[in-house]
Amino acid sequence: MGGLLSIFISIIKDFNEDDIEYFFETIHLWDGYHLVIIADKLMENTVKANVNYDLGKIYFKIFLSYEKLDSYYLLDNLELIFKMYRSKLDIETLISISSKIKYLYQNKQITRQQFDHNLSYLNTLNHDVPH
Repeated sequence: MGGLLSIFISIIKDFNEDDIEYFFETIHLWDGYHLVIIADKLMENTVKANVNYDLGKIYFKIFLSYEKLDSYYLLDNLELIFKMYRSKLDIETLISISSKIKYLYQNKQITRQQFDHNLSYLNTLNHDVPH
């Protein structure tokens, strides 16, 4: 390990709920390029192994706030992120993710197969979420 990934881990490894809230409050200041880099780094096993926080929440926030029609490529990793971080989301976030998936499908940014698969997966998660 070394280089930029190590620096990234050293910055986020001690994140707490306040740090995450601050990130969410300021996410609109980030440009799309950097948001995608952050989302990509959250997929790294080394990051997961060194961080004791559900970083899936950050990935989902990036997915939801990223440009409407360019977030289709973040969709392919949603299921992996849920499993990787064992993410627990509230019902509002799950509804927002479902709405975004529907939006992407309606605007022909994802295929029917991607749409069906992701909504089916989210429905299985919905059973585990307190209403």
